Amino acid sequence: MLDLGIDTTTASGELVANVMTAVSQWERKVIGERTSAALQTLKASGKRLGRPVALPESTRQRIASERRLGSTYKAIADRLNADDIATVKGGPWHAATVADVVKSVELDEQMAVFVDANMLIESDSPATVAAT
Repeated sequence: MLDLGIDTTTASGELVANVMTAVSQWERKVIGERTSAALQTLKASGKRLGRPVALPESTRQRIASERRLGSTYKAIADRLNADDIATVKGGPWHAATVADVVKSVELDEQMAVFVDANMLIESDSPATVAAT
């Protein structure tokens, strides 16, 4: 906490400390709201949030395909290790790592559908139709 040299044993000092605390809490909430709004705007525009994908697309698609065919995460990890396909960090594959890749691929696919749907909605909007 900031040392403002306030004597909180007096009524005025206690008031100033309470006001400063309230302003600090308000500021924290406002920052959170702005950050959330900015992230929602980016997400709505199709921007991928989070860490960039570093795994080769062919490996991502192989994992997703094997999972769609019913393979367990462990079985996929075992086959990737047997084929000497390295993880991004160069370590062995584990079921949890495979699950993370599957989740990432699914989120990317959902986002692509979302963006396509938004583009269709925008192209059918009255302003777009009137402009053509």
